[in-house]
Amino acid sequence: MEEKSGKLLIDPKTRFYCPRSAKIVFCLNIVFTIIAFIWRPALLGDELPLWVFLLIPMFLLPLYFGWRGVWWFLFNLFIVYGTAYGLGYLGVKFHALLEMFFLISGAFTYHFYLERYRQNYLYFFNTLAKSPNVVVIFDDKGNILYLNEKAWEVIGPEAEKYLNKNFYTLPQAVLVRLEAVRKALATGAPVMDETVKIKLNGKNYSFLVDVQFYDLPGKGRELFLIARDITRMTELEDKLRATVAELEGMVVKDPLTKLYNYSYLMEQLETSIKFAEKYENKVSLIILDLDEFARYNDAFGIKAGDELLCTIAEKLNALKPPSSFLARLGGDEFAFLVPGYNFEEAFIFAEKVQKLLSETDFPGKEVFPRGVISASIGIVLYPDNGTTAEELMSRAKDALYQAKQYGKNNAKIYFSILEELSRKGNIVKEEIIVSLKTIISIINSRDKYTYGHTERVAEYAEMLALELGLSQEMVEEIKLGAFFHDLGKLEIPREVLRKKTPLTEEEWQLLKQHPVFGVELIQPLKIYDKYLPYILHHHERYDGKGYPAGLKGEEIPLGVRILTLADSFDAMTTDRPYKKGKTLLEAVEELRRCAGTQFDPELTEVFIKYLKRERLDNNARQIN
Repeated sequence: MEEKSGKLLIDPKTRFYCPRSAKIVFCLNIVFTIIAFIWRPALLGDELPLWVFLLIPMFLLPLYFGWRGVWWFLFNLFIVYGTAYGLGYLGVKFHALLEMFFLISGAFTYHFYLERYRQNYLYFFNTLAKSPNVVVIFDDKGNILYLNEKAWEVIGPEAEKYLNKNFYTLPQAVLVRLEAVRKALATGAPVMDETVKIKLNGKNYSFLVDVQFYDLPGKGRELFLIARDITRMTELEDKLRATVAELEGMVVKDPLTKLYNYSYLMEQLETSIKFAEKYENKVSLIILDLDEFARYNDAFGIKAGDELLCTIAEKLNALKPPSSFLARLGGDEFAFLVPGYNFEEAFIFAEKVQKLLSETDFPGKEVFPRGVISASIGIVLYPDNGTTAEELMSRAKDALYQAKQYGKNNAKIYFSILEELSRKGNIVKEEIIVSLKTIISIINSRDKYTYGHTERVAEYAEMLALELGLSQEMVEEIKLGAFFHDLGKLEIPREVLRKKTPLTEEEWQLLKQHPVFGVELIQPLKIYDKYLPYILHHHERYDGKGYPAGLKGEEIPLGVRILTLADSFDAMTTDRPYKKGKTLLEAVEELRRCAGTQFDPELTEVFIKYLKRERLDNNARQIN
């Protein structure tokens, strides 16, 4: 019994039979031959018309060889007739035998061919029916002839109504999905590798569609739509893309806060610098460090601290200006990269950040000073403060550290006294500035816990000198003396400078020698002679109990007394591994207590007035 497969509209036994005209010719030929050679053979005479012989092979041989088969038959017929004529065998009997031979052989050939063709056809449609791809067959008019099992599975029960329908009468929603078929019918050319996404029966599908034309014997041209189901492959590709994006995010983003990380910020900073250089624009880098955040971790644990960092990150991200970048540098440090901002705009934005933090409500905020979270902020600008990403980041951290030293909850724009001095070539020689920069970088690298100490001391000393109304030349001398004052630390072992516990008596005696070491280093260079007192005597005391010379009162040069105040104040307010720095108020009280013993009392009062005016009042304004 013949097995059907798929949803065939026409029985496979008859679908691809020879054309009806061939059947009629074949039957007429048989009838004519029977009549001619059985009942009335004499009517035909000795010469049987040649067309009788041509009718049979005209539709048999082309099945195997095409039209070449017809010419091959005619050629052989000519040979047979020529041979028979030459031998004198032509006649009715010869014709009858030849005709009967063609009839019998033609019948067997025709039956054999049809059986083989039917088997090939059934195999072809069985393959289509079981194919994992959707297969739809159209005729050249666009009528749907065939849907295989996969097509029925995808389309569902409504597939039945599409059979025998013309393509152009289908609903618009279906036509959109069969755009490849429309193109093929319109152009007469195949359409290859067209991706179609559809939703059927509540499920999303992705297909890779090919539309090909095939010329079938006896049926003309038919159009095959073959749609390969790539839904699973598409899903895997989507998952792969998501995984790649996640991995890329892990490379450029902080895993805790999901903000960009330090590396990505530096890449963007370099890109922004190139863009700003090309279009003569500015770029602001604003970094902030949350003040006293360790207190919260100590009180509530690391997990609670991480949750608070995430909350702060969300708020900062919502505040950041358009086209800017926000990154977490690590710990409780964050950074904004804001193209186009000048100093004023950057400072105003920094104040907005401080206001946002102070207004942030969260459990346990009472552990912070004043019951609010605050931040110290450092600000730098391209090209004013640097021309490379590394320069800007380094100087932004310097500005941040300055802000912390100024009582925290401050925003500081980067300022370098050395760079300011470099611009004053008429007062300070360039070779002195170059030497100072080298010396300070070496000292800072050896004693990381007093990083920035020299510049802060120079700044305090300059402010006090200006308060006293000293000449510009004297102010510059005091500033440079402040930069040279710790030169002798170059001779102190690194392990002593970086020791995390209080020094032993032996180590302390060695450290007390650094003023003498400093003088010995610089004395051969006569250009630095006027700075020798600042190096040698900055640890002398007003009461004469200092070192190394034990100078007393006004025996100590005025500039050195100013330097001693500035140096001591910065030491009081700087955190050390073994000692926490004093607050501003505590440092002021300590200055008062030591006035007349360690410090010049008159200078101390002037310095305290300056601190009250510039530092305490500023802190009060920020608290308000």
